[in-house]
This record gives sequence, structure tokens and C-alpha cells, in this order.
Amino acid sequence: MIKQSLILLFCALIAFESQSQNLLANGDFENYSTLPNSSMDWSYCVGWNNVNLNSGSWPYATPDYFHTSGSGGGNIPNTAFGNVTAQSGNAVIGLYSKHSSQSNSRDYMSCQLSSPLVVGTAYTISFWMSNGYGNYKYGSSCSHMGVQLSMAPLSQTNHENIGGTPQFEVTSDPWLTGWNMYSTVYVATQPYQYFTIGVFRNDASISSTVHATGANFPTAAYYFIDNVVVQPASLLPIELLSFSAVKQRSSVDLLWETNTEIDNDYFTIERSADLNSWTVIGVVDGAGNSNEINSYSILDEEPLEGINYYRLSQTNFDGTTSYSDIRSVDFIPVGELKIYPVPAEEIVVVQGNDVDFSDFQVFDAFGKVVNDHIGVVEQTNEKLVLNVSQLASGHYFIGSSNSVTRFVKK
Repeated sequence: MIKQSLILLFCALIAFESQSQNLLANGDFENYSTLPNSSMDWSYCVGWNNVNLNSGSWPYATPDYFHTSGSGGGNIPNTAFGNVTAQSGNAVIGLYSKHSSQSNSRDYMSCQLSSPLVVGTAYTISFWMSNGYGNYKYGSSCSHMGVQLSMAPLSQTNHENIGGTPQFEVTSDPWLTGWNMYSTVYVATQPYQYFTIGVFRNDASISSTVHATGANFPTAAYYFIDNVVVQPASLLPIELLSFSAVKQRSSVDLLWETNTEIDNDYFTIERSADLNSWTVIGVVDGAGNSNEINSYSILDEEPLEGINYYRLSQTNFDGTTSYSDIRSVDFIPVGELKIYPVPAEEIVVVQGNDVDFSDFQVFDAFGKVVNDHIGVVEQTNEKLVLNVSQLASGHYFIGSSNSVTRFVKK
């Protein structure tokens, strides 16, 4: 389940993307030589490698490759490092970015670009990241997950941080039970040919926060990565300061601001349920030519149940059109509950819209309240994460003051 995404951009200008080819041939990790049958099977992911080029175990850093058809620890959603579903498709990779007992210990994944970067050309660099939603082996967040582009392959002797100067870093230390995308626009200064992702700084230069105190290693940090992109960005004469999709009680607000517009005719907001078929939900006139901040908005009054994807297109007077990055909103009708995974083994995630989780109760099939056997992992206004590992197998009901739904304990 994809949580509403907050896209962090590390430049004042958010560029519109053309429909360009990803220079990472297997950026979604879907292609494999062999299905993973344990953790550490990074070498089965086609085109990618760890920078020490050793497929053995400790002391070498060994990233993890997971697939829905994997086995023996190489499968998702139930991995040895946490429960996770792919952001899209069937596969993800996993990297530890801070170890509990070995200082400055890091995993990295690297690959060669399909063609070198062109000096002076702007590129969009983006990736999706998550900690998973339960069954944590590592319980901390960590700052400075980043991307380093290089002329030659980077190298690691064993498991040490490899340093260097990343072109892009997530400076915060996010704890992500869903997926968030991080993106920037980078203008190439060298004809770089290699891409590496991981935390390049040493322990003294990063921040880390413990979130899952019940994890096997609460002070260590681990992230799942999916859908990594390096592609040319079409820089139109629009300085887009922000573009967001904000879930309301029964609608979604689409909001954006520009700082500069040159020959801008109009904007179009499109919505999709599958990222393939798009529907226009509104058109807003542009300012034409402007050097002032302009604010725009449109309301989607009939969002789809489930994941709604939104993109903003901008059209010049000459008909040239390009698209923004995609935003997503997980919309649940007012008063309804959504629950996953089904069936559950250890963790149950309940999501709702305008639901008060403060008085929730869990009942067995005979109507007996079993809250004493439930652990609350996370509780917000829209989400409740429960540990149900102590429940016996069977059918259960979870209810609040105005909603009820059923789940199955495996």
C-alpha cells in the first residue's frame, strides 16, 4: 500500500519531466538471472552489483534482493528485515545504512548507465524508499541516503563507508512505513557512467533515530529501495515551486505554485488508477508571462477508492507539453476501513478516513474482546498498526465508534 507521497526536492526549481528513457536499464529491479532464495542475493538482480564485488557473507557488505516469487528469505512481503510490498511490480532491493555493532558499515548497490551523461544536460534523479511496515530487524531511521555518479566503478574493501561526494542526498532521517519518492534535478558536470546508491558519510556525519524498540537491532537502520530513475529532464521556462495532492474528508486538493512563467498557456491535471490510463479532471489557465509567484488549485471532488495518481502537465502557446512528477493519494471513503495484509501473521495495518481509532476494539468470532492480546505499533488519525502475533488463528473483527471490518489471523 502506497502512502501519500511527500516528494522532497533539493533545488528551488522543480523541473517538468519529458517521457524520457531511464538510463538505468533495470531501475525497477524486475529483471533477474535467478529468483532470490535467501537474503544477500544481490547478484541475481540483472545489471546491478555491490561495490566490493564479493557475493559471500560477512565481513563483506551484501545487499539484499527480494521478489514476490522468491523463497528462503528472498521473498516479499515477509522478509527477514521487515514486511514490505514493492512500490510497483514484484521486486525491491534492501540496504543497511547503519549497523548496530560495526561502525561506518554500509551496503551499496551500483550499476553502469546505458549511456554516459551529457555535460550541461539536466537529469532527473529519483528513487522510492521505505522501512517496511512491521517485523523489523533494524529499528532506526538514518539520514543521508544518497546517489553518487562517477566516471569509474566505486569500490569497497569489505563493508566500510566509501565516502566521496554524492550528487543527491536525503538529508533527513525518515521513518517510512509506506513508500516515499525522493527526487532532484542535476545538471551534469562530467560524462558520468556509473550510478551508486547508499549512505556515503561516516557515522559521525549522519543522524539516526530509534523508532521500533522491539526490533532485533533497534539502533541499526535498513531501507528498501524501488524504482530508481536517471533520465533527461525537459527544463521548460516554468519555475514550479511546489505541486502537492492533499487528501480532504471527501475530496483531494491539487495545489501548485510557480515563480516564473514564460509563454505558459495552461495547466492540465490528470488522474490515474494504474499509471497507464489517465483522465483529465481539470484545466487551469496559465499566467502567460510572469515574474511573480502564482498560486493555482483544483479540487478532485470524486477521487477513486484506493490509490489515486495525479500529474500536472504544462502547455506553452506553441503547443509544447511536458509533465511533472507524479503524486499519489490513498483515498478511502468516509467512515470505511481498509485492512492489510490479508491473511495476517504478525502485523495488521488498518487505514480509515474520518475514523476515530482512539476507542478501537478487537473481537473474536464469538464477540469476545481480545484487546489484551493486541500490541499497538503505531496509531494516528488515519492509520492503526497492530501486532496480532499473540492471537490464535481464526477470524476477528476490529471496530471503532463508527466503523467495523473483519480480518483473518493466519
